[in-house]
This record gives sequence, structure tokens and C-alpha cells, in this order.
Amino acid sequence: MLSLTDASSSESTKELARYAPGHLAYQEKEEYEESFYNPTCSITWCTFDPTGNFLLCNMGSEQIYLYNVEGKAKVVQLSKMSTHPTATQLEERVVYAPVEFDRTTSLVKEEGNQHYNHQNYNQAVNAYSRCLAKYPNSVVLLNNRAQAYLKRQWKGDQYAALKDSLTALSIDPYNEKAHFRQIQSLHAMKCNKEAWKRLKEFQRKFSKNPATDSALKTIHESIASAIDQGYKGPEPKQELFGCIDYINRYTGHCNCKTDIKEANFFGPNQEYIIAGSDDKHIFFWDRTTGQVLRVYKGDYSLVNCVQPHPYLPLIASSGLEKVVKLWAPQNQDPRETVDEETGLARENLLTDNEEQLNDIIRDNQILMNRRDPFPTFAMIQNAMLGMFDPDSFQNSCNPS
Repeated sequence: MLSLTDASSSESTKELARYAPGHLAYQEKEEYEESFYNPTCSITWCTFDPTGNFLLCNMGSEQIYLYNVEGKAKVVQLSKMSTHPTATQLEERVVYAPVEFDRTTSLVKEEGNQHYNHQNYNQAVNAYSRCLAKYPNSVVLLNNRAQAYLKRQWKGDQYAALKDSLTALSIDPYNEKAHFRQIQSLHAMKCNKEAWKRLKEFQRKFSKNPATDSALKTIHESIASAIDQGYKGPEPKQELFGCIDYINRYTGHCNCKTDIKEANFFGPNQEYIIAGSDDKHIFFWDRTTGQVLRVYKGDYSLVNCVQPHPYLPLIASSGLEKVVKLWAPQNQDPRETVDEETGLARENLLTDNEEQLNDIIRDNQILMNRRDPFPTFAMIQNAMLGMFDPDSFQNSCNPS
């Protein structure tokens, strides 16, 4: 295990640990190869929290990741995952008692279910994450969020679903739905050989037959088809398996146009995560749930740097302009002019409407996955227009 006391070594330099989001170990090579239109996946910023126990990293063309500096959890290695329980273990299983939620959590969970049924998968992920912040050992919530991740299909979602299924199985090793989510996640990660192996174990141990189970039949046929076509899965990047894996991630911003894009802790207890975005905005996330709380207009083009003051409620931001902007709460009626969540002026708040907020978040994710040059050129053109005529600027982060 890593110990920060190792840093006092008499050696001039010593590598203590490595950190990486686990899904990178299972990405196709071409997905992150450097090209002119789709920059390589690389870290654009990293910083410690004031305690020095947590590390925050912003990854280009990707998401923001939070690591425990002394974390024990390493990147998931498929060959070392626990196997399905034996028939004897199933017969002798201890029945898992579901977590009982309070009324508020039950309502939020139902809200998540409704979002999922209406195909609002990001809102569903947010709702389940809020519930899990209070009930982290709920297998039901972990299974639900895993399914929402698999439907949302943003970068790293398939691996996040796998992590949720593994956490659920660490709580209840005999949970049938968690085992099925694991198979779904492996298939979504294109690890078809491992998915097929666990599918066969699942059928045998839980006495499942694809002929009578439509969901099982669908995934059975899909995995079999992929293997028949000669694709068993990506070649795992062995060098990443010793890395410490992330404990949380933050999605919704856009980071693919500049070499520097900061992310930082914010708030009296560092309860928020803040970062700039290519769509000219400043994003605020809940550090625990990973949910986007607010989006503020920060620049005419894009926002690269976002720095909190060490002890005052101030934020400094900068982008492609030649000025640095300092943001502070207003000394007027907070009910009208100040956002209660972050303390910043509401006149700069882009929206607190959940539907509009999720449109912005979705469009940013779409832009980061695009490989054509047009968003880049449009963004530069709009940035130039905005510098001369701020009123003419339009958000260029929307898909065409």
C-alpha cells in the first residue's frame, strides 16, 4: 500500500504510485490515437485538495477524475474478478436484506426510475447517485445506476457500470441481477470472450435458458455474433493494471480544444468541483454525487483556467481573452441576485432548469466524440466574433 511517508525518502526522486481511469485499459487503440481532429487522451490538469489526500485530474477529450492518493482499489483486471458462486454456495446462501430507504430517498429513486423509463439516462444516473451518496451499500441502487450507465453510453460509462456491478456483488455475491449487469458491462466494453465465459457460468449456476428468457437471449445472440465475427475483445493495456483507479468522475463539460483545462476543488469544505469548458462556461459539480449543479457564462469563447481564492468566496477565470475575470457573490438580496448553491451572481447563471442543463451536458459529450474539424473552426470563428461583438456570440458547442 502507498504511504505518503515514503515521500521522505533520501532518494532525489521516487515514483510512489500511478493513477488512471480503468476503462482506458480496455479501449481500442484507434480510439485514443493522436490525430489532428481528435487529440490524444491526455491529462490537461491535476491538483491536490487542501488535505493532500485526494487528487483531481482533468483529462483531454474525456472526463474529470477524482483519486484517493492512498487508495487501495486498482484498475479492474478481468482475469482476477471473482467467479460465479457454485451450486452448493447458492443453496447455502445467506439471504441479503435490501436496504430500507427513508421517504426522501425513495422519492428520488422513483424519480430516477421515471427518468430511465423516459430515456433521460443522465438524469437517471444523477438521481441514483444522489441516493447512493446516502445509501452506498444498496445493491438495488447500484444495479439501477449500472443499467443507466449502459444506456447513457458516454465515455467510460461501460466501465463505470462494471464497477457498480462488482461493488454490488461484493455486498451480495449471489445477486442475480448484479451478475447479469456484469455480463452486460463486459459486452458493452467489447470484452466478448470474458462476457461469454461469464454468461455460460450465469446460465449454469442460475439455471437460466435463453429460449425462455428474452433478455438473456438477446445478449446471448449479440455476444455469440461478435465472437463468430472474430472479435473477442480489445488487447488489455497491461501497464495500467497496477494503477490506482478513480473513486469519482465528473462529466458534462467539454475539454478537447486547448492543452490546458483546469479543474479544482471549491467551497469551505471543498464540497464542489469546478472547471472551465470549451463551450465558454464554468461548471460546478457536487463532489460526492458527481452531478452538475450549475453552469455559468464565463467567457466569450472558452474557459481554460478556473482558480478559487484560498479563503475568500472568489473565483478567477480566464480563456482566450487577454483578461482575467474575478467572480464574487453580490451584496444584494440573495433571493433575487445570488445563487444559493454557489454564492455567485445569478445574472451569470446560464440555467438552473434541469432539462436545459442536461441539453448542454449532452451536447458537450457529443462534441467530444466528434472527429470532424467543423466544430473547431466554428468555435474559433465564434470566439473571434465574440471578442469584437459580445452580443453576436453563439454557443458553438451544439451539434449541427
